[in-house]
Amino acid sequence: MMNYWTNEDMEAILVQLNKQNLPFKKYAFSALGEGLSLLGSGASANVYEAVMKGKKREVAAIKVIGFGNRHVDSEDFRHSVEVQKELGRYKNNIVEIHDSVELRVWIEGEHDVVKAEKIGFFDEPEPEGHFLHLQFILMEKISPVLCTNKFKHKLIPDKLKTYDEKEILKLAYEIGTAINRAHKNNLIHRDIKLENIFYEPRGGHYKLGDFGIARTTDDGMASTVAFTKGYGAPEVVGTLEDRYDYTADIYSFGMMLYVLLNDIRFPESENYHPNVHQYVQGYIPPDPINGSDELVHIVQKMISFDPDDRYQSMEEVLNEFDKLQYGHRIKYQREHKNTLLVLGTVFALMGAAVWKLSFMQGLKLDFSLWEYLFCGLCIGRSVCTIHKKKTGLIGLAIFGVGIYLLIVSGFLWWRLLLLIFIATTGDIFYGILGGSAMIANVTYLIMSAASLSESEFSEYRWMAVLLLSLAGVLLEGHALLGERAEKIGKVYFRKNLFWILVTVFYMVLALTEKSIAISTAAPVSIHQRLLGTENVNWILSWNPELVGFFGAGFCVIWMIREWFLVFIEKRASIKV
Repeated sequence: MMNYWTNEDMEAILVQLNKQNLPFKKYAFSALGEGLSLLGSGASANVYEAVMKGKKREVAAIKVIGFGNRHVDSEDFRHSVEVQKELGRYKNNIVEIHDSVELRVWIEGEHDVVKAEKIGFFDEPEPEGHFLHLQFILMEKISPVLCTNKFKHKLIPDKLKTYDEKEILKLAYEIGTAINRAHKNNLIHRDIKLENIFYEPRGGHYKLGDFGIARTTDDGMASTVAFTKGYGAPEVVGTLEDRYDYTADIYSFGMMLYVLLNDIRFPESENYHPNVHQYVQGYIPPDPINGSDELVHIVQKMISFDPDDRYQSMEEVLNEFDKLQYGHRIKYQREHKNTLLVLGTVFALMGAAVWKLSFMQGLKLDFSLWEYLFCGLCIGRSVCTIHKKKTGLIGLAIFGVGIYLLIVSGFLWWRLLLLIFIATTGDIFYGILGGSAMIANVTYLIMSAASLSESEFSEYRWMAVLLLSLAGVLLEGHALLGERAEKIGKVYFRKNLFWILVTVFYMVLALTEKSIAISTAAPVSIHQRLLGTENVNWILSWNPELVGFFGAGFCVIWMIREWFLVFIEKRASIKV
């Protein structure tokens, strides 16, 4: 079997596979003129245009790996495909994969296909004899930002050619978000470079692709050597140590931005080839030709020779980009978003206790051991989610205990669906819900033991509504800050629209009691017509005026506090 294949040989084999409806039934390699439509080629793979069979004629791309015995291990291939497929499903900044196939192809002569068969997931041992092991990935067709043609380099879109810093920051932010997503899933990409960055003109998005040598890690560390020279971190190349962590991706990402800002040249290089000095102990590259001082400072820290001198997480890098794009406010808010989580959780638990005392005094909450266990598992799952720990076993335990509770308490389909949802998601909300249920139960036990009168606490209903509504606001703020969307950064927090809207809501609530009083004085009550008399009376029972007054006051104090702390931090950063 040949180790070197010409493009003509490879295309002749692929055309024959095409005629056998391989590798994909719904898509075929498209031929424009002579041969197939080649979109790009690399050291170990070619990418061809593909078209959907039938009337739709949707265009895609097929990546072909394996000619010249350059296929990767089947297990690693399937893992990298599944990881990229899963990551691309929820984010618009990772190249989307539709399908993948592995084939064994027997050849006679130079390129005549005799036989071809798919390799299954649980396949038998490889047959004897010579055959091609080819791997195919069907993915969205999308253009790389760097196109190379006879030693000439072209950047897409045009704004990158002119080194428009806003556009470079947009690329950096969207690709940084993709890398951050991968890191949160315990994945080190290990091949971040301009060739693996793609641009989608329709949505104006930048996407990260080619997770072919990505590595999943349980402890955040990897040891196998895999890199592209010039982009690989010194510790990966082997200059510093045998093991490396997520900061290796930060180095590669920073070097990619450096090359982009330096006229597509590596440090102290005259072209797109790395200089040998780059991996000399303690090397400090000169500043790139383009870029503001602030952006250059961030990039230089990302490509520090010693991994301890770099940013230690992609969250830190993205926070710095936040400051450049949106100012100190959003950077401060993201760095301190856990304050919202902690305070929101405290308010939710306190609100649950007050709610039980003031709204539901007569409800019996005498939990069994199994119910305590279920709530405790929900809390444990949320804690693990916050600390980015694996939650599979806890989810299985939640499902098991939940099934037992369903059996003893009476089966209902909606309960089963809710149980499945709780067991398969690591949402923080369910931990707070479990904690609130336990707090309400403890409150009930205290009320029973102390023989407290149920009527004593009705006047505190406003406090329960206030605490629970503020808990919802704080937790929603935490969730929004966890999302890296332009609208959230630019509108909700830079302009403080989120807190302004919440303040307006509470101010309207503060006027509700008076507006209801005016409405009910009229012959036809608007509130009663919209809400019903019973609901109007229920709203009046928890004194919405106090809820609105204290809620608006909390929001104003929160904004003043935040402004003051951001001002202090900004002054401190200027002095440094």
